[in-house]
Amino acid sequence: MADADVVFLQRPFSDKCAEFFGIGVLFGAKTICDWDDCFGTIHRSNPTYQLYQSPRVKGTVKGLMDQTSAAWTTTEHLQQYINAEAGSNKTTVVPNAWPDLWFSKFSEPGQNNMVYWRGGGSHLADLLDFAPAIGKVAGKFPLWKFMFAGDMAWPMHDHVPADRLENMAWLPAPLYTKNILAQQPAIVAVPLQDTAFNRSKSNIAWMEGVASGAVIVCPDWPEWRRPGTFRYTSKDDFAEKLKEAMSTPRKKRAEMAAEGQQYIIENLRLSKVNERRMDTIKELLTTPVEKHNKEESNERQV
Repeated sequence: MADADVVFLQRPFSDKCAEFFGIGVLFGAKTICDWDDCFGTIHRSNPTYQLYQSPRVKGTVKGLMDQTSAAWTTTEHLQQYINAEAGSNKTTVVPNAWPDLWFSKFSEPGQNNMVYWRGGGSHLADLLDFAPAIGKVAGKFPLWKFMFAGDMAWPMHDHVPADRLENMAWLPAPLYTKNILAQQPAIVAVPLQDTAFNRSKSNIAWMEGVASGAVIVCPDWPEWRRPGTFRYTSKDDFAEKLKEAMSTPRKKRAEMAAEGQQYIIENLRLSKVNERRMDTIKELLTTPVEKHNKEESNERQV
């Protein structure tokens, strides 16, 4: 630690994170915190609500936002939130990216009639809210199956027939990508309530979906305005866009997915996106610690 130029923390929130952060600062290192969730807006239905909404954790996260030399987020919405909390413009958007070595793993468009959803307990409220709409559409397409990856299919049991409802239990995060590439679904559905927490989340479901050869039914928010999507503006419109995607000829869906894959190749290659991280680090290393701390102090006073 004494020889470190930069200390990096990913999703820091605990006392241990703050202690590690403080030791880095003590030895004169610059600090970078990376957040990909808006902890301050977690809904009470989220399994982590009690943890992240506790006064202790909220105070720790706020302190880290205030004091870190720089911050990285995956979305502009979360960037705006952190900058507002910290009273500065220290946050850089570094979008999700696809590892260069994985481009050979892009899937051909799926030949099966499958609508795929993936997620965990943080999306319970979303599924409960959208389950009737999904069930309504399922009733109009009897040859289609619906897979829910992440052990969260139970809200759907009253809405989708059991013989067309598949559930994949929870897996470590990296294996979700491997699974969806193997499943090659026709459609990835992303039913999200319009909340600050959801708007701050990244579009990783879009990236994984088009990489697997699927088209994506997703909200019409800036983060999701990408090739290969059917974008909805409300819960009722979600049902319409899902029906539209399921009714679209397979060849057209394949073309849309291919456009999404090409967008990733041209814009979201990890080696290219990592240049943003290097720009932050280079900027920090060319700013003396004393000057940086003075600027931070002035910003907080303003």
